[in-house]
Amino acid sequence: MTIAHEFKANGQDKEAEAKVEVVLRLFERATKARSGEQPLSNDNLSNLHLIRGGLFLDLKRPQEAISDFTVPLEQKLAPDRLTRGFFLYFRSRAYLMARNFDAALGDIQQALSIEGSRRYIYQRALVYVGLERTAEAFADFDRLVELDPNDPKWVVFRGEYQESLGNMEAAKTDYLRAYNLGPQGKGMIEKLNKGRLIGKNRE
Repeated sequence: MTIAHEFKANGQDKEAEAKVEVVLRLFERATKARSGEQPLSNDNLSNLHLIRGGLFLDLKRPQEAISDFTVPLEQKLAPDRLTRGFFLYFRSRAYLMARNFDAALGDIQQALSIEGSRRYIYQRALVYVGLERTAEAFADFDRLVELDPNDPKWVVFRGEYQESLGNMEAAKTDYLRAYNLGPQGKGMIEKLNKGRLIGKNRE
């Protein structure tokens, strides 16, 4: 079964399927010598690996995603440090999906040494959750809330972690805080059906 057929089987729309076919054709062009065609540049080839690796993540095929994210790192196709950090972040996500927590942590630590992106901090928090390193996970969730105190998603994510550990009062505090941060927070709490915990059921 091709990736495109898997997208169709998983209910993806035809536009997504067509994009997959384009990516696969470009990979064929990049990996097979063809008379009269110019080889793809390193930038274009690394972008194709990024896109295909992302598609494998969507299909929950982490090992193939890891392979795609590894190629630009090992062959030095990533043009700069920031791009290298981006590939490390995505490979960390694939390792996390494969439950290879140590490898996931190694990659995201490297990515964070390049750039202190919020998405990288969140990824590390998720890895710490997988490793059951509770204090370090909370330190990252707390850091995200500190960086963006008016962004309800970080508060909600911390609340969900509190709830998963059975810390219901702390979870309720976070859910109520997120709810009171405005329409976005209220919407998240309602969508996740957390209003019942804080006496804020849908009106």
